[in-house]
Amino acid sequence: MIFFIVEFFLLLFVCNVYSIEFSLDKNIFNEKSWFKITPLTTILKKSPEVIYTQILDKVYFDYSKFLIAPQFPYQGYFDELFILTIPHGRVQGTFGHVFIDNMLSNEMARANRYDCLIAPKLEEHNFLKIPGKVAVIAQHGVGQYWGNYYHTLCEVFGRLAMLEIAGIEYDYLYIPIDKRFVKEILELWGIDLDKIISPSSEYFGIQAENLIIPSLVINTSVGHKHAGNFQHPTTLEYVRKKLLQAAKYKNIDTTDFSKKIFITRKDSYNGRRILNEDEIFALFEKSGFKRYSLCSLSVAEQIILFNNAEIVVSEQGSGLANILFCNQGTQIIEIFQTLIDNCFWWVSNVCRLNYVPIKTLDVDIDYFANWWDRGLGHLAEAGNNIIAVPLDEIQKCVKTL
Repeated sequence: MIFFIVEFFLLLFVCNVYSIEFSLDKNIFNEKSWFKITPLTTILKKSPEVIYTQILDKVYFDYSKFLIAPQFPYQGYFDELFILTIPHGRVQGTFGHVFIDNMLSNEMARANRYDCLIAPKLEEHNFLKIPGKVAVIAQHGVGQYWGNYYHTLCEVFGRLAMLEIAGIEYDYLYIPIDKRFVKEILELWGIDLDKIISPSSEYFGIQAENLIIPSLVINTSVGHKHAGNFQHPTTLEYVRKKLLQAAKYKNIDTTDFSKKIFITRKDSYNGRRILNEDEIFALFEKSGFKRYSLCSLSVAEQIILFNNAEIVVSEQGSGLANILFCNQGTQIIEIFQTLIDNCFWWVSNVCRLNYVPIKTLDVDIDYFANWWDRGLGHLAEAGNNIIAVPLDEIQKCVKTL
């Protein structure tokens, strides 16, 4: 909770410095910011030097409803994936914002999440000239304050997958590498850190001889309230194969890796923990489960741990992104508190896993309301609960194993 409050006021401070208000409304945002959110089609007409290359067609999805929150979308489509090549293009900040004549593509605004767009107007001298081709995969969800393993793995590296799918070469890769797991994923991918341009602040900018921008992999027909809950199935599968193969080359000792794994969140940095986790684990331990802290494992070890598992039990949290590496049919049991989203329902569907959500508490929070307008209390309640959960539903689940 303390961490969240500090982070919240840091956001407000940064926002005031940049004189940009948070808003989920594009018109309000455009009135108050120095740049305009603009459809890509308009940008391409006004800037003929920008080259648009389509990589993947529109893809439809249709799965069974998310059981504990059926109001979540389960049908829709992904927009086509593309790559932009911009001669003498500029990129700035840890979010990798690319402005063309004071315009930012609406398709690059993280599924219309305008509240994520914090960017100062840089002067000419702020931009470092870089020869060659620079590919940008930085975006919201990676970096010092907003860094998240799930979004980094499934979204950011999904954009890197696009470059390889398209066979596009580059000289440098633009991405913040202040998080340990980002460096580890890059190493597994086979990227030399000497090829990395790592932005250190929102005032960092470069101008490349050629700037290469893969589209976001989360743009769908379901709207901004679900930004980041869905990633393109083709890029997800590419990331899975690429990193799983690299992790297997490490020849990691799996002697201590159980087929039945229970993931702890006692060491979670954001505070969302279950007070009676020990009691919950004790129920699963009787069925042969072992408990693991992902913070104590390398990314490669996490990948192999999940790939080796037959049953995964975890509280809701970004560490569950590793189910991407589970084998088809693996049982995934996700324990929810009061924060409910369908991220891992989605990954389970794409990877054909046997997904079981457990709702332990009534959810009074309207996930679909305008969360920013509801303020700090709403956000803190939703994302940072440290609570005990009733054991009834847990006991019912254990009996079925």
